[in-house]
Amino acid sequence: MFEILLDLPSAIFVLAPVLFASMSARFTQYGIKLANEIIIQVGLIGTLIGLVVMLTNMSDPNAVGPAMSIALLTILYAVILSAVFSLVSMKLAFGLPDFRGSYSIAAAILWIIFNIWTMTLGAGINAYINIPSIVFIALSILVIAAVSRFNAEDSLLLCAKYLPYVGLIGFFIGIILMLQHLSEPRLIGPAIAISLLTLLYANLMSVAIKLGFPRVNQDNESSRWQYLGFSVLLLALIFSVLIASLR
Repeated sequence: MFEILLDLPSAIFVLAPVLFASMSARFTQYGIKLANEIIIQVGLIGTLIGLVVMLTNMSDPNAVGPAMSIALLTILYAVILSAVFSLVSMKLAFGLPDFRGSYSIAAAILWIIFNIWTMTLGAGINAYINIPSIVFIALSILVIAAVSRFNAEDSLLLCAKYLPYVGLIGFFIGIILMLQHLSEPRLIGPAIAISLLTLLYANLMSVAIKLGFPRVNQDNESSRWQYLGFSVLLLALIFSVLIASLR
């Protein structure tokens, strides 16, 4: 029974960013702290990518359950790793490394390429392109930059910290649109796309910033567990409604 909890692609998706975090921190102990800062978001991103793959194969209702269980494995692996990193962090005194842009920027670029590759292997890159979601995230970044008076360092810090919550706002918008159009199946898909892809874009960019500019994590009080719980709750809600509408 427990063999269903083992999935190599899911494990690779969660473990690769740990390597990127180590690279960003120049392979110092600070890489553990950085990896712990992003790992929950990485697990959520993997689940969102998997759910988009599932939605492209909704013609077979019997396959929805198994596909969803596989998609959730990245969150499971991320939670386990976060617990391990937290325990290890208690025994370490993290000195601030001498960050070099070349290492950090390379890690961020590898992270972006890695996700594009994963999406291409999944449902195809076109399935992950949603113009309303892109516009929403772009406008949100503009607002964040304006709040920080277009100071580059402050803007990066605020984007890394608050973009995940911007994603949740977009997720709520998609849920509301979906609930308003349950009687019109052709409109449910676009609403779900807004929900999932806005959350995906926001977390992708947040992790990229944390890897590319690791200094933004120094004074960041993480609330990753609360964020994960809220995100999973919303995912459960949207797919409970979706499955109920298919019956």
